[in-house]
Amino acid sequence: MPVPQPPSQPAAPSRPLQRVEPSDRVLMRKKHPCGSFEWTVTRVGADIGLRCDGCYRRMMLPRDAFNRAARRILTPLSTEEAELWNPDAASEGGA
Repeated sequence: MPVPQPPSQPAAPSRPLQRVEPSDRVLMRKKHPCGSFEWTVTRVGADIGLRCDGCYRRMMLPRDAFNRAARRILTPLSTEEAELWNPDAASEGGA
């Protein structure tokens, strides 16, 4: 019986990585217990910080789990809405 050889190149990811920025709104595959499918990105790095738009609950997802769970990126928040949810960024930019 022949011995199987490992592939010469790693398999390509099944889905392309999604580029997200803080304050982007994202539609997720599964519904949150509050009933909302929409989340707002609050942090981007190795983990993605999310805030539920229905109940404002916050959570962190590893980037690979986020890429599997996100359906699509909706329109980003307006500047005024982003400042309401992240007042520290607004004060750092002006000081």
